[in-house]
Amino acid sequence: MTLHGPGGSGKTRLAVEVARAAAAAPSARGGFDGVYFVPLLACESAAQVLQAAADALGPGVRAAPRPRLLAALEQRRVLLVLDNLEQLNAEADREIATWLAALPQLHVLATSRRVLGLDGEAIIEQEGLALPPTGAKLDELAASPAVALFVDRARAARADFHLGPRNADAVGALVRRVGGMPLAIELAASRVRSLAPQHLLHRLAEGTGTPTLDLLARQRSGASPDVRHASMRAVIAWSWRELDPGQVALAQCLAVLAAPADEAVVAGVAGLSRARARAAGHAARPRARRGDDG
Repeated sequence: MTLHGPGGSGKTRLAVEVARAAAAAPSARGGFDGVYFVPLLACESAAQVLQAAADALGPGVRAAPRPRLLAALEQRRVLLVLDNLEQLNAEADREIATWLAALPQLHVLATSRRVLGLDGEAIIEQEGLALPPTGAKLDELAASPAVALFVDRARAARADFHLGPRNADAVGALVRRVGGMPLAIELAASRVRSLAPQHLLHRLAEGTGTPTLDLLARQRSGASPDVRHASMRAVIAWSWRELDPGQVALAQCLAVLAAPADEAVVAGVAGLSRARARAAGHAARPRARRGDDG
């Protein structure tokens, strides 16, 4: 199963909570014999993925990892949480497919900005938190997961912050403006120490520059161990680096053409054949968050 979504959508946090719940369930009642979290942020190759999984399983598996890894998991109902797979190469994807083929009781929960395309893969789209409707009353706003996250993170930055009639509409508009994305909400909420929600909303709505990218950033260096999540600019930059040259050309072209754009026009402006443009768009689509209009 793959938790698929853009950076900052809460994939890792959800996977951790699922792993905790799975580890707490008795194996005699359909639970797992073991649950292991495997961070893959620094991995790109099959060898690195194999070593990371072996490290997660413990010292007895680290030498000669593949035979010992398979032996350690054989005859056991195990959940491996593989976190951050989007940067892996095709060889690494095949390595994971090999484990699944050899170990019928192995379950994999992956987090990724791209769909892996493995046989039997179930995809859970992880997008934004549920948003309050426009014009929602105060009690409706307070019940919204997106607003609740904003209030919780705002109180961490400013203990006397509370949701009330004076700021409720602005907070609702803020979480809608960032699409309910958990990371963007957390970064916005951290700003209430110096900016009231109404002022922050005004700054984000400015028509010049890139206010969302400039404002939604952690204000202290070292505040997060994951540099990809230090700002929304860093989130986008990470995904951009994962695109191949054809996908970059296509994205640059689509950024300046009005929708809907004819396929032949897009391909011509991007300097690609129609077949290459179609293939680049199909490959890049899993990395992008689709809007309400598809």
